[in-house]
Amino acid sequence: MKRVRCDSWHFRLGTALALALVVFAPNVARAERVGTIEVSGGGGWRVGGDLKGRKDKVTGDELSDLHFESSASYGASIGRWMRPDTQFEILWSRQSTNVTNPKPYDGEAPIDVDVVVDDFLAGLLRYSGRAYDRRRWFGGVHAGLTKFGFEHETEYRFAMGASAGVRVRAATRARLRLHVL
Repeated sequence: MKRVRCDSWHFRLGTALALALVVFAPNVARAERVGTIEVSGGGGWRVGGDLKGRKDKVTGDELSDLHFESSASYGASIGRWMRPDTQFEILWSRQSTNVTNPKPYDGEAPIDVDVVVDDFLAGLLRYSGRAYDRRRWFGGVHAGLTKFGFEHETEYRFAMGASAGVRVRAATRARLRLHVL
């Protein structure tokens, strides 16, 4: 029988999330009641984009535009109902993407690096309707840190965002949340 090593942080994170879901699963039946805690995981697709070039603050040189590829993301959240229509949420999300400079300036080296983007956010979500409604629309604001990591460097930046979406009761103990953040 082949022995498999399970010492990666991905395995430890997955195990921790699975245990948290088992521990907090009874609370899902009482979801949306004040004081209830919810733990969930999720996945999505992040649209890429371009950052326009700017001047380097130290040398004054023009920097080329950067292009971020679209890619999948995944994450987890833990939330606590503060009121029947308000939930405080802590959210972690991770995206691995590729960054290039499609048109480097003269003398500038081409860039083609893989980047990992981690978001650590906290915020409030406000829901419409009543807790027993099948569908509840929501909106919210989040603030926190975004960590950019590539090769041997990491950088943290302040992040702030708004979200909107709908929460659908899929079953007695399951909710499905679709949102844009």
